[in-house]
Amino acid sequence: LEWGFKNFHRVDLVTSGVFQGYVPVKDGKPSSVGAVTAGELKWVAKNDENLDVGFELFMPLELGLPVSKGQFVGQLTVRIGGKEVARIPLMTDQASTDKSWLRKLLRGGINYIRFVHGSLQTLV
Repeated sequence: LEWGFKNFHRVDLVTSGVFQGYVPVKDGKPSSVGAVTAGELKWVAKNDENLDVGFELFMPLELGLPVSKGQFVGQLTVRIGGKEVARIPLMTDQASTDKSWLRKLLRGGINYIRFVHGSLQTLV
């Protein structure tokens, strides 16, 4: 056991809650939300080993409304020596809603008209 502690050490590769970037939200308020890591990754390495660590971020170019806080929004892929070792989910750090109360009202009215129109067509 002592040999292991002398020859190896723990490396924190990913920490939970770390900001990774912004994702734009179409017609949202705010107009973008942050993406944060939703997990962590610890690795054990030899003391004399240089880890070849690579990270690859996968996020959408834009999100549609509504966006909830904590919503899955992508992933962070971790590679060591070119080999994939983990996929850490990314979550939004805040919500985004429609910018305008008028737009919400109009969208609700349009949906109502579509519903009524569709109901009338099934009756005829």
